[in-house]
Amino acid sequence: MATLFVLGNGFDLQHGLPTKYDPHLKDLVIGAERFPGEWESYGIEGDSWSRVEESLAELDVDYALEHLESWPPDLASVRESDRDAIIHEAEQLLGFPLVSFAENADAKLADTQPQRKFCTLFGADDFFLTFNYTHTLERLYGVDPSRVLHLHGEVGVSVKTGLRVARM
Repeated sequence: MATLFVLGNGFDLQHGLPTKYDPHLKDLVIGAERFPGEWESYGIEGDSWSRVEESLAELDVDYALEHLESWPPDLASVRESDRDAIIHEAEQLLGFPLVSFAENADAKLADTQPQRKFCTLFGADDFFLTFNYTHTLERLYGVDPSRVLHLHGEVGVSVKTGLRVARM
């Protein structure tokens, strides 16, 4: 008989993957901080991933607009970069590095070993719902990708099209 497993971030954490929002995601954002207080502008509070994801969807618009005021376009300039600086900055502001975070964790799978308790628990006929972006099931336990549903999307797959995307 097949079993349906529902897995969250604790599964990846048990494998030692860097998938905590604090410090792993927070350090990534602060390390590449594009403007002072970027992490704070997302208003991320609490200790659960659901709260983090809610916060990412609710950027403090007033804070963002205040930041963008320091990037006025120079419409008289002949250089396109002077005219479009505010556009570039807005793209950076809205381009939260969640993809880089997920790719970093997924890359760590190359140095990660499967755990015996899961090897004996998972069967070939089982199905998986996972909130994780990583391919821990597929790479460490040989689970057929058609048996795994990544509820929030997965590394290397376009959320819009569902097509695998080549890494550059």
